[in-house]
This record gives sequence, C-alpha cells and structure tokens, in this order.
Amino acid sequence: MAYVCIAALAEERNGPLSRKKKRNRRQQSPSSAPKPLPAKSWGGAAVVLAVGLLVLGAMAYHFWPALHGLFCSDAAPINDPVPLSATAQLDRMLAGPDDKIDLTRAHFLIASEVPVYKGMNIDSEVAQVDRVARYLRLRLEQNRPAFEKEPEKFKNQYGEYCLRMLMTVLHFDKLIPEGMIHVVEGHPDNKDANQLFVNGLFSKKVGTCISLHFVYVLLAERLGWPLYGVTVNDHMFCRWDDGKYRVNIDAVTLGRASPPDSYYAENYGASKEELANSIYLKNLTKRQMIGQFLYARAMHWAGLDQRGKALADAKRALELAGRDPFIEKFVFNLQMVGYPMAGGPARRQEPPLQYNTPPESPDPVKMARGNGPSVPNLQPPIPNPQPRYPVGAGPTAPTHQPAVLLVVVEKKPV
Repeated sequence: MAYVCIAALAEERNGPLSRKKKRNRRQQSPSSAPKPLPAKSWGGAAVVLAVGLLVLGAMAYHFWPALHGLFCSDAAPINDPVPLSATAQLDRMLAGPDDKIDLTRAHFLIASEVPVYKGMNIDSEVAQVDRVARYLRLRLEQNRPAFEKEPEKFKNQYGEYCLRMLMTVLHFDKLIPEGMIHVVEGHPDNKDANQLFVNGLFSKKVGTCISLHFVYVLLAERLGWPLYGVTVNDHMFCRWDDGKYRVNIDAVTLGRASPPDSYYAENYGASKEELANSIYLKNLTKRQMIGQFLYARAMHWAGLDQRGKALADAKRALELAGRDPFIEKFVFNLQMVGYPMAGGPARRQEPPLQYNTPPESPDPVKMARGNGPSVPNLQPPIPNPQPRYPVGAGPTAPTHQPAVLLVVVEKKPV
C-alpha cells in the first residue's frame, strides 16, 4: 500500500510517462544495461556441466547391459572385448555338441601354440584347407563321367573313386600350390613340427604317416565323406566306411596298399585285449581325432625336451581319445625320472606293407599307372597352370591336356 501511494505522488509531481518514454529513458541510462557474468561464474558452470556428463556416462555404462537386454532382446550378442587364446577357443569348442566341432580349426588351434608356428593366421590356414577341398570337389565332378562309364575299374564303388582322386590331387596335381606332396617313409622327427602338422605338409611339401592322415581326415570333413582316422600302437591310417564299402588306406603307400585289419593287428603288436578294450583299429570320432592332434603336439614337446608341456598334452589327449595303450605308455615314460625326452617312446622298424598287386618294376611311373592311386582314363591337370588364384577364390574348370604322373618317395632312416 505504501508503494502504491509513493508511485501516485511521484506521477502527480512529474507527470504521467508513457511506455515509450519509459523505454527510451531505460535505453539512455548506462546503469540499466545487463552486466556480463564474471569469469568465475563461467568456470563454475563448466565444471558442473563436466561433472554431470561424467556421472551420466558412468550410469549409462553401468546400466547398459540391463537396458540392452530389456529393449534389444533380439539384437546380436555383444562380442568379447578380449580375444580368446587358442586353448580357450578349443575348450569352448569341446564344450559344445559333437556336430559343432570343426576339426580343421581345432587342428590349427593346437598347432598355433607350437613355437615355429607362433603368430600364424588360423583363418588363413583354414581357408587353405577349404580351397583344396573346393578344388577336389571340382575334379570329382569333372571326371565323374569316367567313373560312370567304367565303374569296374573303381571296384564299382564311389568311395574308391573318391579315394583315388584324393591321392591324385594331393600327390600328382601341379595346378594348385598344395599339390605334389612327397612322402617320407619311417617315423617322423618329433623335433620338426612340419612333419607332425598340416602346416608343414603344405609349406614344405613333405608328408608323414601322421600329417598325411590328418589332412585326409580334414578334407573328408569338409566334403562330408565317411573317412575316419584309425590308430594302432604307434601307427595311424585312414578308413573309408560308409556302411556298405569299407577299406583301409595307408597314405605312406599313396593308396597302393589297402591291408586288412588283421595285418595291422599282427605287425604292430596289438593284443586281443587291447583290440577289445581300446581305440585300436576303431573309427575315431571327432573328439578322439582332437586327442590325436594333442598327442602329436605332445611328441613335439618331448622332442624339444619340454617334459611339463608334453605331459599335459598327453594327459589331455587320453581324456579325449579314451584308452590308447601307446599314449598311456608315453605318459608313463614321461613321468619316469631320467627318461630321454628327445628319443620318445621306444619304436621299432616299420613292417613292410603288402601291395594289392606287387609292381613288376620299381619305376614310380609304372607303379602309379599300374596299381597306384592315379585314376584311369581321367583328365590330368594342366602341365602349365595359370597364376595361382587368391585365398577364397575357387578354381575354374580348365581344358586339360595329357601329363605324366610321377610319384616321388623319399626314404628316411628310422
């Protein structure tokens, strides 16, 4: 009330002022202009804003998984921020069902921890096996008319045709860089990882009774073939078993010999008790094959005098493979004090394999053409191939010309 009275007296004394006059008077008065905020006020506001943003970010990071699962239940799962080690990836694979096990990737995961293969690109190695499998499938389709025209030359069995083509591609074909693999007879050198894993098989063009059968099984998995690894004592071979056609194949002889089970049982010293209660001469499952991969690495560790790593891999191999008397003996020897690691388990001379038809001449060309793995009346590979195609690119069907197939066998003393 006092304010109203004072305003009325002032208006009566000075006269009424219009809104326009009041506005002009305010503009002319320097004291009426808004004053800028001091620097301290701006700095405090910036600090408050920064702290608020940090708090909001921390809350979002803490509650993001719950919010993501609540509002984005159909979204893809978040990838692991840290890549898993090779051992962790293998454990995750073995924790799943058998039909989800990838033997090819498992093989290279195990090989990747060997010193000579440290830092290798596992995806690139897997792609190389896939490329060979695609080329093998192409060659099968190209030469299928020859099988359909004269099936008796393949024992009237499609499995026999596939096995002979497998041998032809890996050991006689010059079109792909993985072809023309030589065979080293006798036991592999445990110190040389290239004689134990598929990596060395493709890079060094040298195969042994271990690495050759490994790659046969890996390619068979890619092609869906009923080809299994089989072990007896210190030897390994493969077996085609589709329920109707069953045949053993020994890679060291390039398929020229397919001895029966009785031959392996007699010449490799497998007793009746071992044959009945172990994995000897039985088709190996995927998990049992991974056990053989681990045993190959255990032999390599033993060759490098690393007893602890060799023993750990051998025990893990027994867990996956089941009862394997030879691996059990290997573990027993590793636990003995003063056991010569580099020598490995006691080995003996390989028994000679009996060929289906003994070759009349030692000429390897005649051996291959007479009773070898080469496929009769098939189109051989190009003698002058085009530049190698990159990883992931499949080959095209070329026009083939005659070429001479040659087997090169290197003998290595035991």
